[in-house]
Amino acid sequence: MPATWYPYTMPSASTIRYSTSPLWTALGTAASIWYPCTVTSTSASWYAPPAGWQWGWNQLPQYPHQPPSRAELDRMLAGERQRETARRQALARVTGRAETLLLSLLDDDPARSYTEDGWFEVRGSAGGRYRIGRGGQAGNIEELPPAGGDRIASYCIHPSGRFCDADAHIAQYLRLVTDEPGFRQVANRTPHRRPAAA
Repeated sequence: MPATWYPYTMPSASTIRYSTSPLWTALGTAASIWYPCTVTSTSASWYAPPAGWQWGWNQLPQYPHQPPSRAELDRMLAGERQRETARRQALARVTGRAETLLLSLLDDDPARSYTEDGWFEVRGSAGGRYRIGRGGQAGNIEELPPAGGDRIASYCIHPSGRFCDADAHIAQYLRLVTDEPGFRQVANRTPHRRPAAA
């Protein structure tokens, strides 16, 4: 049966505000899907079907849910544990190579400080003094005064992508020693708040 559509004026703006894939079904024939426009005012155009058509919703077939068996759950858990172990082993290999490369770039004292204390100091290309921490790669750089250990601010800057921490520390170190002004311009700086004097 061919469909003939007629313009229709909504009686009120609150009748229909939006539509979600409605289905007009011709009685005794195959279904056809139509997407009517959104109605936002009483004068918006709408469409109504001729006699012999009924309104409905496109219902997808429902299939009974079959939960996995205990044996299937055990197999999935064992497979995930194997994948996690492989990921950790691969990360350890990459981290070991990256740390070896970083230590080869540092002098003896900074290299020893990195492995023993978890940080090392570096002088920027413009003469600034910084400390790069070993734990993580976000907010792990501290700006230090010319003398003393009280930090002035912390910086957050690291390469985009899934790099191990030591690779990020190499990038941070090279940026500081080659382009300290560019480092300060790009990095997110958080000033250190000292407690007010009593």
